[in-house]
Amino acid sequence: MSKTYTNEEILERLKSLEGLLLERVFETSYSESLRTYDLIDHLRSKAHDLGLEGEDTYTALIRDLEKLSSTIGGLINGKRGEFLAAKSLRCLRGDSLLLSNIALPNGDSFEEYDQVLIARSGIYVIEVKNYRNDVVIDDGGILRCGLRSYNVGERMREKMHALWDAIQFSSDGCMSEEDVHGMLLFVNNDARVTDLFHRVPVMRCGQIVYSIEDATRCDEKLSWEDMVRIKSVLLARRTAAEFPMPLDENRVISELEDFLDLVEVETAKDAAESIAAGHNEVDSPATPDNHARHSQLPSWAPAVAAVISGLAIGAGGLFLHAMKG
Repeated sequence: MSKTYTNEEILERLKSLEGLLLERVFETSYSESLRTYDLIDHLRSKAHDLGLEGEDTYTALIRDLEKLSSTIGGLINGKRGEFLAAKSLRCLRGDSLLLSNIALPNGDSFEEYDQVLIARSGIYVIEVKNYRNDVVIDDGGILRCGLRSYNVGERMREKMHALWDAIQFSSDGCMSEEDVHGMLLFVNNDARVTDLFHRVPVMRCGQIVYSIEDATRCDEKLSWEDMVRIKSVLLARRTAAEFPMPLDENRVISELEDFLDLVEVETAKDAAESIAAGHNEVDSPATPDNHARHSQLPSWAPAVAAVISGLAIGAGGLFLHAMKG
């Protein structure tokens, strides 16, 4: 069985991998201000200039780097979204109890909950989305945002049912499954949301507290004692939300090394051809400094051969760095 990690652990490991890859290609002091997408742009430029875009090694490396970048970005955006949601929900007037980022068993698996709010009017399962781009939820309940898709109807019902399954025998008849409500909360106000499903309420941060307060004024189901008991049951039933690593870290490292080897070979070949043609303009065989090594030049003159050779040799060798974890 493969090892699993929490989202926090995955983010930490992937950020460590990102730093390692950047230091391998760029000067250390410079790499600290860069991200994976900067590395992707840099390598694409090198591959284009050297005619390496069709190489399997290059294709696999870019594919994994794009996944690394999107996974890190998604985890960071998710954490930011949950923070904004919790901040908004804590502004509720009246009695309420909030549980953030918990998981509950669901058969052989589990369900993740961004926010669970226990209020007088019932329990609210709040799925938080921090999307920058516009969102459409079609009439079949499928949420689409760019290349992402998410079955809102199916997943929300699964979450609500798993929560009810966790508390139903401790509710003492104070509520039914109908009093477990699902909501989608979009925390980025710049993203336009078109809802054609109309089965799961779609909310904004400035809207959700008023909606829950209105429901509580109309119908109080739970006493304070009920709310405290339900929270205790949920905390007792919670489980760890762990996942396998989305990327093979050693594979990505090996792909980068293989690509840098290709760069070195192609650069040496270009330099040899230039010398044979009598167009070698390199004044000195001295090793270029770090600044020259990573400069972006418009064409591959023979002097650039030294630049790319330095790049392939890299910042002291990748395997002198120890992977975290």
